[in-house]
Amino acid sequence: MALFENIYMNGFFGGLVGAIVMSFAMILGGYFNFVHFSFTHTLGKHLLGKKAKDKYTRPAGAMVHMLIGALFGVIYVILAGAWGFGYNIVSGIIFSLLPWLIMMLAFFPALGAGMFGRKFDRRLRDTMLVIHILYGIVLGLFVSL
Repeated sequence: MALFENIYMNGFFGGLVGAIVMSFAMILGGYFNFVHFSFTHTLGKHLLGKKAKDKYTRPAGAMVHMLIGALFGVIYVILAGAWGFGYNIVSGIIFSLLPWLIMMLAFFPALGAGMFGRKFDRRLRDTMLVIHILYGIVLGLFVSL
């Protein structure tokens, strides 16, 4: 039974919840001294400029990240439905590689870190893959409800 009657709403909110879970995973990674990278802060700096204050960049980056996650949730519903994969955890995980690849091939190079963030610590690249897979699990689970 679907959470919402409209499958696109399930995708939207599944993507939003997935992005929130990703953010908490990154916060926990920083707390346990595993990864020192704030995607929301970095995104906010790119949006508002390098001289913008942290009290503005972090919320702006977080809002955009949540919106991106929600939009990717809708894209997941469209693609998984069109390709006949169905809505489940496995298709969510497979789909989660798309936003991860976009991050590795577009966002990291835009930061000057090179493709796949070669200039960053390798743990960051690995962590990004793991939390994107986590996003896919949450998204696939949420949409399949």
